Amino acid sequence: MKPIKNEKFIKMYSTDKLHLFCKNGIEVDRMYLKNKGLSEFEIIQILNIKPTQIIDLQLVIEEMEERYNEDELNDILDFLNKI
Repeated sequence: MKPIKNEKFIKMYSTDKLHLFCKNGIEVDRMYLKNKGLSEFEIIQILNIKPTQIIDLQLVIEEMEERYNEDELNDILDFLNKI
């Protein structure tokens, strides 16, 4: 398989999502989610699957209904949609 050149890579991904591939960008995303009270395991899964609906979060977050209200979950989803 031929490696993708930088220009092609940049064209494939918008600049607002490009930071996900940067170590510092991932750290910022991780810290935001950690501050929301998520475990490391939950954070890794969330960053991997990038849920778009609350039902998707329910598959990853243990005891979600007890830990978070709907507004908090929507905040997480809004953040994920921006990255």
